[in-house]
Amino acid sequence: MQGRPFPVVLRGYDRRAVDAFLNRVMTETVTAEDVRGVTFRAALRCYDGEAVDAYLDELAAACG
Repeated sequence: MQGRPFPVVLRGYDRRAVDAFLNRVMTETVTAEDVRGVTFRAALRCYDGEAVDAYLDELAAACG
C-alpha cells in the first residue's frame, strides 16, 4: 500500500517495512494475530509510530 498518508516524523517506523506489510495485507489473507504481532524497526524520517499503531489496531479489529 504505497503512499499511505501517515505523518512523517524524525523518528518513527521504517516506511519500507510498513508499506511492505500493508501490501501483504492487500494481497494475502492475514489474521488479527498477524496484524497485532507485526513489529517495525525504528528509523529516521519515517512514519509516525502512533499513527501506524492506531491504523493497525483498526485493521486488527476488522480482521476479527
